[in-house]
Amino acid sequence: MSQSFGLVKFNGLNYADWSEQIRFQLGAMNLDQALVLDEKPAAITETSSKDERSHYDDWERSNRLCLSLMRLTIAENVKPLMPKTEDAKEFMMKLKECSHSDITDKSVVGSLMKKWKKKDKAPLHRKKWFEKKGPCKEQIPLKKSSNKWTEDLLSCPIISWPETGEWMYHDVVPHAGNLWWVDLAKGLLFCNPTDYHPTMRFVELPNTIQLKERAERLERIDCYRMVREVAGRLRFADVARRPGVNSYASTMVVVWTLTVEMSSGAASWQRVMTTLADIWEDESYRRTGMPAECVPELALMHPTKPDVVYFFLMHYLFGVDVRHGVVVDFARDSLADLVNPVYANPRPPLSWRYVLTWVLPPSLRNALGDDHHSSEGCESSLTSSDLTDK
Repeated sequence: MSQSFGLVKFNGLNYADWSEQIRFQLGAMNLDQALVLDEKPAAITETSSKDERSHYDDWERSNRLCLSLMRLTIAENVKPLMPKTEDAKEFMMKLKECSHSDITDKSVVGSLMKKWKKKDKAPLHRKKWFEKKGPCKEQIPLKKSSNKWTEDLLSCPIISWPETGEWMYHDVVPHAGNLWWVDLAKGLLFCNPTDYHPTMRFVELPNTIQLKERAERLERIDCYRMVREVAGRLRFADVARRPGVNSYASTMVVVWTLTVEMSSGAASWQRVMTTLADIWEDESYRRTGMPAECVPELALMHPTKPDVVYFFLMHYLFGVDVRHGVVVDFARDSLADLVNPVYANPRPPLSWRYVLTWVLPPSLRNALGDDHHSSEGCESSLTSSDLTDK
């Protein structure tokens, strides 16, 4: 019905536009009596006159059709939060009151307002938006708390992890309307938190080298693996090395790209790959003056270039095009200046966890001026790319 009338759907944030269209449509059909009358007509009794009966019948028809039209033009994720009333005028007034309180916050998270039951022994904890006090709060099945975080359990698929033990919480990445919980030794658990009945699914990470054959300890795996959304796709970077004195050159640098069929949950990975030996031998690496025979640690993935990965190496920060095995960016500044906040006593190891990336808008890039850019290809400073670290 809302599509045939061309009306917008109320989503909790657009009350003014929605109510204006509703009132105009009902007025054009001469069905807005229930919204414009100051008071509801008195109920019909045996002593009611013919005019009073006709007036009440007109109001009752208008009230019924007003409610129907309003309910049909409400977004599905907001419907569970709607006020429980059969009075059209009261219904609209309560929507206006709620549109800037509970509904604004909670329609966005959909099923986070519904407690999930624990189904297995692998629960996943997640913090949930805090509950605000408001006129609709008694209709929200949240814990009775105010201005506090509440914690729920999400049911996880039953998966066996004999080599790596319990789930490790390395990261949470938003992508394609889903939240992806990352365990870099196992895989990705994901669901759409705004679904009314979310379904948790699991995607196993591809192993460039089997975990038991890798050189690094499991507790350090986050230095050599990371997951990010890049150019609208979910990517997985892996720096994989087998143990051994002569294994550094054969270390593989791989960027995997995930494809998921959401209806079935079927997943596949495609990869581009190079080795440290290929990077070290390229002229672009030699020009930086960085040492070879050292395995760098992951720093970040370029937010718009799928094959470009950045690394920490001693006090250097550099970017590599993995598809071609060449250095495309190089920070000459000391890492002590670039990521000074992480230098504590004792200093934690540098990690992608301490780096935020974004694309600078053209106006800001132009405002930086030519002094911040270099024409020397790989020897340009970090600001010569679209990246800024924090």
